[in-house]
Amino acid sequence: MNMRMTLTLLVLVVLTTASVSGHVLTEAKRERTHPCRKTGETCFYWCRSWDYTKRSCCELVTSYDLTPPADQCS
Repeated sequence: MNMRMTLTLLVLVVLTTASVSGHVLTEAKRERTHPCRKTGETCFYWCRSWDYTKRSCCELVTSYDLTPPADQCS
């Protein structure tokens, strides 16, 4: 390969790596701050803030293996 092709390939690899790293960091940040990664109550009220039904939000909370608020999901 000549020098120009080598340089182009190197730039392409660096840009692809940077793009993938940025995506992984964004996903990690999203996972860390998602309300359903905290408590069942936090997850439930976050879900309700999006105007979902109580039943749907109770199911969402339990799908994260959290305990839903007893006064809302009995």
